[in-house]
Amino acid sequence: DIDWQEYNKHFYALTPERMFWTEAEDYAKSIGGHLVTINDADEENWLIGTFSNTQLWIGLYQKPESPEPAGGWEWISGEPVTYTHWRRGEPNDNFGAGGEDWANMGHFGYGWNDISVTNYPGIVESPIPEPSTIGLLGLGAIALYKRKK
Repeated sequence: DIDWQEYNKHFYALTPERMFWTEAEDYAKSIGGHLVTINDADEENWLIGTFSNTQLWIGLYQKPESPEPAGGWEWISGEPVTYTHWRRGEPNDNFGAGGEDWANMGHFGYGWNDISVTNYPGIVESPIPEPSTIGLLGLGAIALYKRKK
């Protein structure tokens, strides 16, 4: 079962285990969302207070062939990048060109880091209620429809 948390009309949950960024995004898509897009400090602070006991994947990634270290960062959701909270000196592509193309959020609000192949839990964001709620709503709609017939 997924433990969905609601904030600002969106639903958030952690991936069920630690995984690489692309695996976390694949998991997020499989349940109707993406890795989280963080739009402002209030949302980030809520995420930290709700989920951050470790480092967590967020939906920020660097497009291939982008200028290193700071060029071409995008949200996987396609939303514009209007807010960032990089740690001092980040992004830095510490492992060399193309080595750190995914972002994570540090625990306790220490900011974001560009990082390479590592396994972390990810924060999934979905603009719709959790799937089990959608199923119940659908069953209710079917019952109402049949009752009207």
